[in-house]
Amino acid sequence: MTEKSLTRVYPEDLNIKTRLFQLWSLYCVFIPIMSLFYKFKFIGRENVPKKGKIICASNHISFFDPHLMAWATGLKYFYMAKKPLFEHPVMRFVLPRLGAFLVNQDKPDVSTIKSVRDILKSKDWNLGIFPQGGINRNKKIEHVNRGFIVLAKMFKTNILPIGITGTEKSNFNPFKKPQVTVKIGEMISYELSEEEIMENWLNQLEKLTGYEVIKNQNV
Repeated sequence: MTEKSLTRVYPEDLNIKTRLFQLWSLYCVFIPIMSLFYKFKFIGRENVPKKGKIICASNHISFFDPHLMAWATGLKYFYMAKKPLFEHPVMRFVLPRLGAFLVNQDKPDVSTIKSVRDILKSKDWNLGIFPQGGINRNKKIEHVNRGFIVLAKMFKTNILPIGITGTEKSNFNPFKKPQVTVKIGEMISYELSEEEIMENWLNQLEKLTGYEVIKNQNV
């Protein structure tokens, strides 16, 4: 695949093949293997909407987060992912088939906007995004990019905050299973101002994760 093709999600990409590959990856690979080394707890599933599209915005502490987001909510997602993830040939092959597409979160381009538009116009696909951009294991919510707020307001889509904890450190001991907790927060309306959305998301992530919020120039 060319870099250009990796940045664009077309309506025909929102298909049963992608969904089946996601389900196989989650239920036949991720859950059986991860359950050997971790215990899982999900809180707030009642906050997941029964209908309507959402932008699911989570903190980012490991490569497991997209699967945890899907497992916790039971929804179908395409995910924004940064360029370094696509540099390995295996990941470059697998990630698009799992619903990941390449973006520059600091400055979304036309391809990103069109991809998000087609995802959110589809029958039942949602957008998954990690506003911190990269993985951050230092138990802080920092370096948050406003792009998810811009997209929410542009496409009039509410934001569902998610907090993930427990995979900050890898575990390979099946006799000592750390607790992985995924907490789903309360929906944030796109009709709020950008500042109110950011403040709401940060406050909820602080409560959902117990992490310290570090405000910066992007907030």
